[in-house]
Amino acid sequence: IVNGIEADLYNPQTDALLDYHFNQEDLSGKAKNKAKLQERVGLPVRADVPLVGIVSRLTRQKGFDVVVESLHHILQEDVQIVLLGTGDPAFEGAFSWFAQIYPDKLSANITFDVKLAQEI
Repeated sequence: IVNGIEADLYNPQTDALLDYHFNQEDLSGKAKNKAKLQERVGLPVRADVPLVGIVSRLTRQKGFDVVVESLHHILQEDVQIVLLGTGDPAFEGAFSWFAQIYPDKLSANITFDVKLAQEI
């Protein structure tokens, strides 16, 4: 698998970049990480809302043309999105604009940050 996940590196039980560890028997660390991430990126801390995480190059090849076209509709739902990435300036601008319009629903981080990527 070309873009497969490295299970040892991205293990939530041992990941050094996560503040709280968790596993399938004890998910309490997952909820704590979610709340900390929401706070870090400026989203309201809400346990009851799905938080969608995107870490990617912002390119047409990755499907961001479709995402941007659908984003207004998606953000009408009770959902939060945290995005981390750089790429096509048009997509960077679109996500930044939507984040200004929907500050409680979308955090657009047009940069790259290893710790934030891991937290997402």
